[in-house]
Amino acid sequence: MAGLGFTVALFVSHLAYPDSSMIEHAKIGVFAASLVAAGAAAAVLACTGRRTVRALS
Repeated sequence: MAGLGFTVALFVSHLAYPDSSMIEHAKIGVFAASLVAAGAAAAVLACTGRRTVRALS
């Protein structure tokens, strides 16, 4: 869930590197880190306990 700010990282990498190949490598790294963050968030959410609500009868 912490990987939601990847657009800022893309913007900063575009400003930081003058060479287009370095920018492409930075984009790949940012997207890979975002996928890892999304996977970690999904794993945490899958491992947490779920509350079930029983119908009153």
